[in-house]
Amino acid sequence: MTYVYSSRFAGDIVHFIEQKHSLGFDYVSSEEILFEFDKFCAVRFPAEENLTREICFAWAVRRNSEGNRRFLNRLSPIRELARYIISIGKEAFVLPFCFAKKGQRHTPYIYSERELNALFEAADKIVVEKNNTVRHIVVGTMIRLIYCCGLRPGEARRLRFGNVDLSNGRIEIIESKGHKDRFVYIDGEVLELMQMYNMRISEIVPEREWFFPMRTDTKCSSAWLTRNFAELCKSVRIKPDEFCLSVYRVYNLRHTFATHRIYKWLGEGKDINAMLPYLSAYMGHSELSDTCYYIHLIPKLLAEMSGVKYDAFESMLPEVRCCE
Repeated sequence: MTYVYSSRFAGDIVHFIEQKHSLGFDYVSSEEILFEFDKFCAVRFPAEENLTREICFAWAVRRNSEGNRRFLNRLSPIRELARYIISIGKEAFVLPFCFAKKGQRHTPYIYSERELNALFEAADKIVVEKNNTVRHIVVGTMIRLIYCCGLRPGEARRLRFGNVDLSNGRIEIIESKGHKDRFVYIDGEVLELMQMYNMRISEIVPEREWFFPMRTDTKCSSAWLTRNFAELCKSVRIKPDEFCLSVYRVYNLRHTFATHRIYKWLGEGKDINAMLPYLSAYMGHSELSDTCYYIHLIPKLLAEMSGVKYDAFESMLPEVRCCE
């Protein structure tokens, strides 16, 4: 999508995004945030020519009902833009990393194999709609891929057709969390599923841009995917309880992938301490501590019996940082 910028920072924003594209970054979600920031500056600070502390702090105000993750993600592109402006010899204020504290993680819901099978079967029974001829094909395939490959939901939603090489079983994840790229390899039944899906969807949406279109070649929104997944959970009677209220989060499929993989390694008698770095790289974690988090989803007694250094992993979990 082509944006038209109108603030005093329009030229810098355009050149900054061009630089990102020239380096191979897709920069889709960040570009959306920068467009929103440009409109904000045009209305609130129409005469300001420097990216000042006042502007940045006004932008860094949490909105009503805005989640912590969304809030932090909204600050990151502005911080990068400020660094770019400084690099070309202009003045700019850079928001500190400790400007906001990271909230506590959601308590994830780990789906059982029975629940996963029920979800997949329910997805396969979605009926064809007159005003949406792809939903019945897209939803089931996307949630299977997220689970089978441990993808972040946003990574699956933003997949372009050119990012998926079904001949060699390779998916290219472009500019995910931390603006990092990686390859995810698929084979066996997952590859066959993806090939079958691609053949069916291509008959409906030929020459599409998005691998998983929400409608006729429209990128899937987070709200659309969340709504469809919640409907599936409710249809198979997966409900919140006093211990976990987030059973309808699509991200739980990624948590479930990691936990099931560790369970499988434990069953095979593998050294979990040696295997975790591989899981970390596959899932696109920047730090091993992010992967070690999943050890906490395994019953402690089972972890200890299997030789997992539970206490060592516990000490690696990142601490909450807040602005002083």
